[in-house]
Amino acid sequence: MIVEPLEITAGDDLSWSLCLAEYLPSGGWTLKYALRGPAVIDISTVPDGTSHKVAVPGNTSKDYAAGNYSWARYVEHTDTTRVTLATGRIKIHPDLVAAAAGFDGRSHAEKVLESIERVIEGRATRGDQELQFDGKKIVKMTVAELIQLRQQYRNEVRAEKSKQLKKSGRSSGRIIKYRL
Repeated sequence: MIVEPLEITAGDDLSWSLCLAEYLPSGGWTLKYALRGPAVIDISTVPDGTSHKVAVPGNTSKDYAAGNYSWARYVEHTDTTRVTLATGRIKIHPDLVAAAAGFDGRSHAEKVLESIERVIEGRATRGDQELQFDGKKIVKMTVAELIQLRQQYRNEVRAEKSKQLKKSGRSSGRIIKYRL
């Protein structure tokens, strides 16, 4: 089964090969990828015997804008025939090695949670009284509504952190206690 990476990091070398028996490089076929999201990224493969090899050096991927992308894997023949073989989603993480001072790597949920908590604590500036996220503007919410929204975002942040812990091979932080 052919599986493209679900996540990559800008600045890293990217490399994998695909052997497509019905679309061999020797038959005039070229495998390509189109990524669309925060930027337009087009990747062409190089022939590697009977396979198509993705080989993107880090000095090229360093310019990839971070974010979520949709991708299409397709082949083109020398006579300009095109066949789409698969589509999917990929996340490009920012290049932390090249990040400048002041980089904010928090998720959307973490940023919104902080804004909500500033408003609840009464330390917000006038501009913070208006929250804008997901294309919605929230003005003058009641404290009860803010507390409910805070809990929703706390749950989202907790789920994100649990997912990160599991991905790194550590415990999710959830402990289930029981008595017999």
